Amino acid sequence: MSTSYGSTTQVEPQPRARRPIGLRETLALIFLTVGSIVFIVFGWIAGVILLWTSAMWSTREKLIGTVVLPGGLAPAYLLMTGAVGGYQCATMTARGTNTNGAFHHSTTVCEGGGPLPFWLSSVILAVLVLAPVVTAVWLGWVAARRANAPA
Repeated sequence: MSTSYGSTTQVEPQPRARRPIGLRETLALIFLTVGSIVFIVFGWIAGVILLWTSAMWSTREKLIGTVVLPGGLAPAYLLMTGAVGGYQCATMTARGTNTNGAFHHSTTVCEGGGPLPFWLSSVILAVLVLAPVVTAVWLGWVAARRANAPA
């Protein structure tokens, strides 16, 4: 609808067309979170591509889905499994005989771990898990609300 005021014409923005949540949107939400663990980097990238090619979300919503913790759950998974920032331990065992008979000696040496206290590491891990999950839930809520909006 156009409204004329003197010599200027203002055009009211048209609401987004009502359409159901499709496979693209569902896969985008899955790949942005769980897909980042299953397919490491490629799953999250696929989720971002699906997010940006969908007409369901606005540019602002797509930016939020992209920049709130890039990589989805993969950083949390890598931190929890010790692939980054964890301890690496090795046990060295020596066996042999001495003047008193047989001996067995084991020594465990651990390296790494990082300078962060446990409580801070726990907070970081919680943020790494919650940020992509909350973002995906919010994007799903926006999509469902838009799909169920009156035409």
